[in-house]
Amino acid sequence: MRVQEVLLDGNKKRYMLLDKGGMPVVSVMKYLKYLDVTGKSSNTLKTYCYALKQYFDYLEEVKKDYKDITIVDLAEFIGWLRSPYSSSKVTPLQQT
Repeated sequence: MRVQEVLLDGNKKRYMLLDKGGMPVVSVMKYLKYLDVTGKSSNTLKTYCYALKQYFDYLEEVKKDYKDITIVDLAEFIGWLRSPYSSSKVTPLQQT
């Protein structure tokens, strides 16, 4: 997953979350569009997009759909954020 910056007319910046295939994550796009309509700043939209990238990376790693999340899943996500070296995708640096 990656965050893509998009320039609109008038040099307005917006952000999209793209999956591994380069396709937009529709649920994130809809949420960011809602935030944009409510007047959130470009920096806020960028921050939210990167935070949602972390969340969707986690969901992909644990093979869960965002529609099926429970409070326990959210607690485990917080633990995942606090312990990045526990992740199967991240390995600690070796000291030499």
